[in-house]
Amino acid sequence: MAARYWQAQLYPNHILPGLAPYFPLVSVTQSGVAQFQSASNYMIALTEAGQFAPSETVLKGNPMNASLFALLRNTLLATNASLPDAPDQGRVLALRTCLAAHNQQWHTSQQRRNSTVTTVIQVNRALGQLVIRGQGGVKGIAEVLI
Repeated sequence: MAARYWQAQLYPNHILPGLAPYFPLVSVTQSGVAQFQSASNYMIALTEAGQFAPSETVLKGNPMNASLFALLRNTLLATNASLPDAPDQGRVLALRTCLAAHNQQWHTSQQRRNSTVTTVIQVNRALGQLVIRGQGGVKGIAEVLI
């Protein structure tokens, strides 16, 4: 349903594990724009109410598409964010971060929420310079414009 709503392909956030509890999805729109989802108050409230279990469910899926991972990683290196070396590693780290978020009750911290939202806004802005072009979405990447 979310993919249809955003008119995008969705992937688990195995690229920025530190954001994964709050932002477990990466969307790539038909126009080639990638973003971490979703920075809406409603979605964040749902995530917090579930104490990050909804995020964990998404992140337990198959590792992020390797081509997309490489493109995002290359773009995000300039942000000085802590990035895993591979999708499998990112998956493990994202799930560990969700467990830590639950155990440390991040969902009760307005400061944690605000800080994470500020970070995702900055990261999404950095991703604004990446445009993925090609037939068939990420699987058929023909060209990347940076």
